[in-house]
Amino acid sequence: MLTVYLSLIDTEEQRTRFEELYRENSSMMLSLAFRILGDHYGAEDAVHDAFVRAAGSMDTINRLNGWQARRYLLTAAKHAAIDLYRKRSKQASLELSYEDLEIRAEIEPGEDEKGNAVLEAVKGLPEHYRDVFLLKYSLGLTNEEIGGLLKLTVSGVKQRISRGKELLRKKLVDEGIFL
Repeated sequence: MLTVYLSLIDTEEQRTRFEELYRENSSMMLSLAFRILGDHYGAEDAVHDAFVRAAGSMDTINRLNGWQARRYLLTAAKHAAIDLYRKRSKQASLELSYEDLEIRAEIEPGEDEKGNAVLEAVKGLPEHYRDVFLLKYSLGLTNEEIGGLLKLTVSGVKQRISRGKELLRKKLVDEGIFL
């Protein structure tokens, strides 16, 4: 299957990077998709969709360091699996947190109390805001790139960022972290 993905990529440098990312992350992505879908074949389909998206976004992925690229791929796999799950079950959403998936390096926590409080507040955001928020501010993706990854319009991405910021601000003010 790796050969199929590599054929979608233009430069040899990008092919080498993609191959490395594939080897390092494919089993984790498959495990994540399986946890969401409960079906090995469906999980393989979701991971395939995520890698096809990633192959088309190598310019974006090349700007990311190791853990950022891993987060990008895991987010792509998670959303591909959720899309497939929704198609199968026709449910509105599926709630999974990063803590449930044992993903710890979502944001580099600061040494101080406020940094840790902000980290916990971000982790506490609803998933649809948190994913967009982390892709934007932790990975530095553009609204267009986020929209392409999550199948949202640019205005939908902007709206989620705005609402996520407001929820985060309110939570931090309510907890007395920021005034």
